[in-house]
Amino acid sequence: MNQANLFRTLRKVGVLLCGALSLSVFARGGVDVLAIEFPPYTTASMHDQGIAFDKLRSHPAMSGIDINAQFSPPTRLGKRLLMGDWCLSFYPPRDKNNSTLKKWVLSNEDIPLGFYRLNQQGAFQWDDLSELEGLSVALLVSYSKKGLSGVLHDSGLDVLEVNSLAQGFDLLLKSRVDLVFADRYSGEFIAVEHEYRLEDLEFSSSHLAIEKFHVWVNLQCTDLVKEISPYWD
Repeated sequence: MNQANLFRTLRKVGVLLCGALSLSVFARGGVDVLAIEFPPYTTASMHDQGIAFDKLRSHPAMSGIDINAQFSPPTRLGKRLLMGDWCLSFYPPRDKNNSTLKKWVLSNEDIPLGFYRLNQQGAFQWDDLSELEGLSVALLVSYSKKGLSGVLHDSGLDVLEVNSLAQGFDLLLKSRVDLVFADRYSGEFIAVEHEYRLEDLEFSSSHLAIEKFHVWVNLQCTDLVKEISPYWD
């Protein structure tokens, strides 16, 4: 696969990372925030509803705006976005090139996407994925559907699709796969949640992609846009 196709696929994969919530109904200084369960980014199981909610609440543009977290399944949230009944959304809209939408980066902090392996001697890095030829990797089905499975296959890796990162890390710790594809935050969250020893795991210093915390803005929400647009780059 050529470099251009690789980058296009990784952009699709990156979208999943922040596909988690939408901000709806801006009125009287408050907004409803629609979210899917996507820990550690958005989840009802954490007191602050996850890292993405924390980034949103702490942004200066959101000062004085109350955020009410409301969690919904992805299908229902997707329909809500199509109807246009939303103002902000970390869950990506279907048509990202729509002129009524804006991608607003909330933080300059990087979200690296790469591989976890069992800790071992030697640097965990590469210049080209083909250097990992022959290794097996646990890959979420959702990432596979975005085309990443083909990218890894073309580079000589053996892909095993899993339904959850917890399943992938379980296979890694049992030495049934060599690698798990994940972002750094999600890997650390799974390790802590399942009481794995972080020192037994190693995240690659080379990355397949870098994401940022961002939110999609529905520019038709004029009252909200007036509040937050002075903070846009």
